Amino acid sequence: RIPLAAIRSIKPSRSMASAPALSLDRLELELDTGRKVLISPDDQSAFLSALARAGVAAAGRVPSR
Repeated sequence: RIPLAAIRSIKPSRSMASAPALSLDRLELELDTGRKVLISPDDQSAFLSALARAGVAAAGRVPSR
């Protein structure tokens, strides 16, 4: 689990650096510790909307592909 307050930035990623996943269409979360985490939510738009509703400012600044 990642605390919402720890998320500093979110950007699209197609990196294969993380463990195998069904999709390369991922999001890279940069945390307040400097750590970067790749995630692959089923519905990126819904995920980003939920983060924005929860007050995560970075969710509103994700560049489009």
